[in-house]
Amino acid sequence: MPNQPLLAQPASVRIVAEDPFEQLLDRYLAGWAERERALEGAQSCRLPPETVQEFRASGVLAAPIPRALGGAGADLQMATRALQRVARVAPSTALCLAMPLGNAANTRLPDDAVAPTLRLALARGRAWIAHKVSAGAILAVANSEPGAGGDLANTRTKVLLDGDGTLRISGEKSFATLGPDADYFLCAARLADGTLDAFFVASSAPGVTVREDFRALGLRPTASVGLSLKDAPAEAVFVYPGAIGSVNARHWSTLLLASVLVGIGEGALEAATACAPRSSSWVRATLADCALALDAASGFVQAVAQSDQIPCTERVAERFRRAKTFAARAAWDTATRVMSVSGGQAYRPGHAVARYLLDAAAGPLLRPPLAAAMDSIASELCD
Repeated sequence: MPNQPLLAQPASVRIVAEDPFEQLLDRYLAGWAERERALEGAQSCRLPPETVQEFRASGVLAAPIPRALGGAGADLQMATRALQRVARVAPSTALCLAMPLGNAANTRLPDDAVAPTLRLALARGRAWIAHKVSAGAILAVANSEPGAGGDLANTRTKVLLDGDGTLRISGEKSFATLGPDADYFLCAARLADGTLDAFFVASSAPGVTVREDFRALGLRPTASVGLSLKDAPAEAVFVYPGAIGSVNARHWSTLLLASVLVGIGEGALEAATACAPRSSSWVRATLADCALALDAASGFVQAVAQSDQIPCTERVAERFRRAKTFAARAAWDTATRVMSVSGGQAYRPGHAVARYLLDAAAGPLLRPPLAAAMDSIASELCD
């Protein structure tokens, strides 16, 4: 549907000519959006194989990897702008890109971010990720666990060293986005001494069972499935030993998710603008108010994206979490408000406004869930 003047993006967030995502999106975005709309009608819980193959072959997954390691060197602002643009027309496709891109961003860790004793391991970890991603491998994330509340501190998955020196992982994981098409899963697990670490496990490894059990209300084609691990061998450590609880680029994943949510809100507003009775002053005011809220959310995300510094201080990390929280609320508030002005035509399965409403509902639930994020802010203010 054509863009409305109400939704025109401010110049500050346009994708500029040197952005390595620009040509990729111009080439693939229309096809991704068309296929995703077709999937929604079919109630499919998996992206089309054509889209997944384009992920692998196009080089998009390697965009954040430094040029010295074979990537495009895209920074966090470029990546968030790109995913926001994708999410406006293909929310599930955008979310499926977010997690592998977040893993790839760990190749950006500089040597001086870790102790000298860890730099050789860091170099190997960067090279492993860069090699796999540049070859088209999908590195999914399977850190969440049932009942953990989206908090890594509640990880119960175990990793043990067997007699031949292989690290073997056992546990249950949830919300492994793009799981059925993943080549590797990043899995947080506890060592025998209780220390938290993370490892890449091949999806084809013995002991790995991908449960195609995702039946959520929205974002269904993301195939954010559960995962069972039983003595599954780890192929590689996450960047370097202990990285999951120390210096890493996981703030990328937080902000990429925020940009997806802003894009979902923009898509909902655009869909409502196309069908709502715009002769009503209340409808017009509601649409305008939602546009302001989304501009604020987009601006917050882009402002925080400028702080792509590694190591990321706790204060900056908290700003990333707040940006995601604000984006989640803006998308959900927008989707619910524009649903109320769209009329009875939107109150049916498959309508664009209804689809965006269900997709936006995931925002307050995804890590960190809204309750935890708001509690953190309240604690800082009051305790």
